[in-house]
This record gives sequence, structure tokens and C-alpha cells, in this order.
Amino acid sequence: MSQKKIIRLAGVICVGLALCGCAGISTDPGEGGLLGGIKGLSTGEYDRRIDSREARLNTLKDHNRKMEEENLVLKQRNRSLETRVSRMRTQTAAANAKARKVKAQGGSASVNQTEINRLNARLAEIDSERRRLNEAVRVGTINQRTLEQEFDRLDREAIELEKILAHLR
Repeated sequence: MSQKKIIRLAGVICVGLALCGCAGISTDPGEGGLLGGIKGLSTGEYDRRIDSREARLNTLKDHNRKMEEENLVLKQRNRSLETRVSRMRTQTAAANAKARKVKAQGGSASVNQTEINRLNARLAEIDSERRRLNEAVRVGTINQRTLEQEFDRLDREAIELEKILAHLR
């Protein structure tokens, strides 16, 4: 045998022995080092790990996209509630002015004034609750379902207050 053939045969035997020695080595290059990387590449495990991680990344991206969409909807609901509270503040101010005018003309506006004061207090509470919900969303201490329930409750209450305001006008 020629020296070149002996060197090639020795190289093949060394590679074969090295690969046999890889049997107990992790296919994760971070754990198995160079031999683990070689084993991962030769067995296809490395490609499977990449595919698995890419699938997980895509799942997380989809989840993130859905959460961003839900966040946008909640921000819109918050702005709607904020607008409604602002509109009711304006309406209560008008009702308050009307009550003062009736009282100034010698009439009795005590019933309306009591109701207006109660509405103003409840509007302040709704606005405070809305701010509390915004803070809970910002710091992540409230789950989606609870937040939606709270917004629904505030919406229903705002509708009731609007009905009372309409009666006072």
C-alpha cells in the first residue's frame, strides 16, 4: 500500500471512531461542542432544532400580533369611554348651570342639584376607574377578559348616567 492510501485510511478510521464516540454526545452544539455540532449536522438533528425553534418563533409572533390587535381595540374602547365621560361632564355642567338659573329666579332646584351632584361624583369615579384600568394594562396586572368585563360595566353605567342627564335637561 502506498503512503497516501494509508493516510487516507487512517483519516477515515479516525473520523469513523470520532463519530462512534459521538454516540453519547449531545447534538446541541452548545452542550456537545464541536463533536456535538458535527453529530447534529450529520444526523439532521440540528436542522430539526432550527425548524422547531422557527415554528415556535412564528407561533409567538402570531400571538404577539393578536395581542397587539386586542390592545388596539381596548385603546379604542378606552378613548370612547373617555369621550363619553367628557361629554357627560359637559352635560352635567349645563344641567348645573340650569339649576343655578332656576334657583336664582326664585325656583326650587334642590332636587335637580342633588341629582347633579350625585352624577358629578359618579362621573369622577368612572374616570378614576378608567385611569386605574389604563394603569393596570400598562403594568400588565389585569387579564384581557377582566379588562373587557370592566369596560363593559363602565359602558353600561355611562349609558345609565346619560339617561339620567337627558331627564335633567
